[in-house]
Amino acid sequence: MNIKGILFDFDLTLADSSLAIINCINFALLEMNYNIPDDYSIKRTIGMKLEDTFIALTGKDKKDEILKFKKLFIAEADRIMSDLTFLFDDVYKTIKSLKNKNLKLGIISTKFRYRIENILQKVKLCDHFDIIIGGEDIANHKPHPEGLLKALKFLALSPEDVYYIGDSLTDQLTAEKAKVKFIATLTGCTKKEEFDKYFVYKFINNLEELENLI
Repeated sequence: MNIKGILFDFDLTLADSSLAIINCINFALLEMNYNIPDDYSIKRTIGMKLEDTFIALTGKDKKDEILKFKKLFIAEADRIMSDLTFLFDDVYKTIKSLKNKNLKLGIISTKFRYRIENILQKVKLCDHFDIIIGGEDIANHKPHPEGLLKALKFLALSPEDVYYIGDSLTDQLTAEKAKVKFIATLTGCTKKEEFDKYFVYKFINNLEELENLI
């Protein structure tokens, strides 16, 4: 395939932010007098909207509680997220290599764009991405395809021109709705067999393996 661009999820695809997210969720729930979930349950929610995270972890769907949770999470994330998020070991080298192949690169995430930019600027990778779409840039979050379609339009690419790389079923559904080929990276909490009922173009164990597909 003549691939012209590669679009990425961020959390657990390019970077491990699990420690920061666990701390932020625990902080918010403790402030609200909720029980603290185990770390694995929290990791399974990474990539969800904060509204869905709260419902998944508490079983509660109360608007005022959700708003409070979001406010507390965001305040704590502003304080610790950047310092406790780390790119996976092979990301720096792989992104530079892909950019040298004249591919257009982008990120579509539920994470706020300014957080992603702060993390990437620390390792001097921010300017390697042609577009970064975060949670504040769209009205409809994944698995709605709005973010992917917005990136395609900005990059002047068709769905068949790109791969979307992600670690979760939410990422797979997003790619499917945008008619983009999905590559699942097994760097997150979603096991390979969990994708059995869904179309996955290719599986990779880490980002370095992506180069063999280009």
